Amino acid sequence: MSELYDARCASLTVWANGLAKLQHLVGDDAQLYSGHRVDAFPPHVLSTLIQGVADIKAGGGQTDTPITQMPTGPVTDSDTMHPRTHKIAGTTFVIMYNALNI
Repeated sequence: MSELYDARCASLTVWANGLAKLQHLVGDDAQLYSGHRVDAFPPHVLSTLIQGVADIKAGGGQTDTPITQMPTGPVTDSDTMHPRTHKIAGTTFVIMYNALNI
């Protein structure tokens, strides 16, 4: 799960550019870890996330689910934030993003 839905988060475009730079540096088969997992992400996670952003930007996010609740409390649309969840087809990955900050 990638959480980029808050108004203060980087845009999906900036995030995807950062993923592409990392992919260029370490390759798509690098073992990558987060601060919340004890095991590595599956191979090709960078290309999977980059493809997810491309799908959203190509209009594939039009039916994405609004985010209404997080562990910290309710989440609602506002003038600066339309939080949505995009499931990347064929994977277990989701991108939580701000539809106003593509």
